[in-house]
Amino acid sequence: MKKYLLYLIVLFLVGCSSYGKLKIINKTDHLLYFKISFLSKRTVNPHQSVSISLKSGKNYLFNQSEKKYDLYLEGETFLMYNGLEPTTNTKITVTSDKTTKIYANPNMAGIKIINNSNDIIRDVGFEKIYPDTITEKEILIDEIAPESEWFKQIPYSCESDSFDIRFSYVKDENDTINTKVLNLKLDQQFLLEIR
Repeated sequence: MKKYLLYLIVLFLVGCSSYGKLKIINKTDHLLYFKISFLSKRTVNPHQSVSISLKSGKNYLFNQSEKKYDLYLEGETFLMYNGLEPTTNTKITVTSDKTTKIYANPNMAGIKIINNSNDIIRDVGFEKIYPDTITEKEILIDEIAPESEWFKQIPYSCESDSFDIRFSYVKDENDTINTKVLNLKLDQQFLLEIR
């Protein structure tokens, strides 16, 4: 009996390592990317989820442990916000024996460029086209290297802000190329492959 009591006292004082789960649920039609503190960047396919077991610290007899982790998260048509400011980084708390769920619902449209050429693509941007005006070109990225991919979330056309959009980029020094005019809605992505 004394051995068992001594064992319980030691267990109470030392504690046991415990784990919690993080589940990331991608509810968009496009890829979602995430990275947790020490893990490498991972991808969640459209309408899929990924669960990861993370150490939450030590559990003692009458308490649950929890631990904070840095999380990078963004999708091709999803972006987190901190108030009104877009962000790709946040902190999450994992609690022992519980699952922390993160739902990534689409909140943007997007553009994805696959540069299969040997040229550097420069000054990728877009103009919003309204019935009576065209906005100035908004530059999204200065350069895309040859043989690489790049994506960016962009505003989408809706009932309260209806517009068409035209993308442009420079392939050679003075050769500006315009895409066709598009009307991108929520969770739609324009895929541009450059050869």
